[in-house]
Amino acid sequence: MVQTQQGHVNANNLFRRNIKAAAATTTAAGLLDYGSKGDVEGRIACAFAAEAVADVASRIFGREALWGVEAGA
Repeated sequence: MVQTQQGHVNANNLFRRNIKAAAATTTAAGLLDYGSKGDVEGRIACAFAAEAVADVASRIFGREALWGVEAGA
């Protein structure tokens, strides 16, 4: 459960974070074709995908049950 400093669930913030994570992973998947067009394009696609994965992983770490994933996955 995501809580504010006052101890209340901030549904708007949780929704925003979920949308951001979904958008980043969808965009990273869409960049796969772009990344195949050349070396520079591939590096850009890899950098974006790495950032998206790191962002999502940082949200999941320690909150596996809330995201429905196994610890250590």
